[in-house]
Amino acid sequence: MASSTELIEELNCSICLEVFRDPITLRCGHNFCQECINGVLDSQESSGVFTCPQCRKRFPSKPSVVRNTTLRNIAEGFHRTQQEAGNSGVICTYRTLPYRAVKTCLQCETSMCERHLRNHDRSVQHTLLDPIYLENRK
Repeated sequence: MASSTELIEELNCSICLEVFRDPITLRCGHNFCQECINGVLDSQESSGVFTCPQCRKRFPSKPSVVRNTTLRNIAEGFHRTQQEAGNSGVICTYRTLPYRAVKTCLQCETSMCERHLRNHDRSVQHTLLDPIYLENRK
C-alpha cells in the first residue's frame, strides 16, 4: 500500500513538480498541468519534433491533449484541503504538507491530524488539548 507521501507525489506534474492545475493527458497516458505541457509543446514546435517530457515517446505531429476530469477533481480537492488546513492555523507536525491539526499533545510537543492522532500514544502521561501553537517546537 502506498504511503500518503507517495500518493501526493502522484498528484505532482513532472514539469513544474507541483500538484496538478487543470491536468491533461497525452496519448501516451502521462498527465501534466495544461499550462506546463502547452509550454513544452510550443517550445518543440520550431523543431517539429514532439515528445512526451516524461517517457520521451515521439509524436508525428503536435499531440492533442485531453482534459483528465477525474484527476482534476482529485487535485482540486487536494488544493482545497491544503488551503483549509493553512487557514485553520495549527497544522499537523508530522505531515510534509499542511494538514489541519485536531489535537496537540503537551508531552510530545506535537500537533496531530486525525490520522496521526489515531497512532498517538494515549497513556495517562499524555495530555491532549484542542490544537494550540507551540512556540518551542523542534
